[in-house]
Amino acid sequence: MSSEVLALCRPDRLDILLEWKLYREGGAAGDTGGMKEATMITVTIPVREIHCGGCENTIRVALSRMEGVRGVEPDHRTNQVRVSYDEARVGEVGLREALAALGFEPTAA
Repeated sequence: MSSEVLALCRPDRLDILLEWKLYREGGAAGDTGGMKEATMITVTIPVREIHCGGCENTIRVALSRMEGVRGVEPDHRTNQVRVSYDEARVGEVGLREALAALGFEPTAA
């Protein structure tokens, strides 16, 4: 396994997402302050190179920590991440940016 693959599988990459989340919370575009009624959305995002269960866990833990995310189901066999979220608190663009910040580049649907 290459060093790039091992780096993607390491859970210590979560600090990247946490820094990104703090940046976004400081004045994220589309922030409604929780005033909209919750509307749950489920989306499947294809990504490049989810290598193993460790990668799945990194994605699951990081995205689950995002405000508004209610469920995360990454699958390394299909290279897809299924996410249920409150569209008033987070959007698909934010989820895709978070995946990219973790090193899992989203691909076109």
